[in-house]
Amino acid sequence: MSYLIYSKGIECPACMKAKEALNENQIDFVEVLISPTFPKEKMVELVLNKTGLTVNTVPQIFMTEDKTESYIGGYTDLVKHLLSQQKNDYNEFKL
Repeated sequence: MSYLIYSKGIECPACMKAKEALNENQIDFVEVLISPTFPKEKMVELVLNKTGLTVNTVPQIFMTEDKTESYIGGYTDLVKHLLSQQKNDYNEFKL
């Protein structure tokens, strides 16, 4: 299982919290930084194409498991997701 986070890096407190939660729980992720070479509009288009949702905030988080990508959402959605995984897997996540 791995995660993909569209982020603004240190400019975004929620992005930092999402990365911290994954790091503290030793969960692999790839961060795609919103930048001049990867503008926010490109992220919005990618999320729309994958989910049918129009989003305008970061972080936007996806999970890949067994070659299947699932949309998680933002930071609070990630917390809910990790807590539900905790109940299913009997793991104790640090949040």
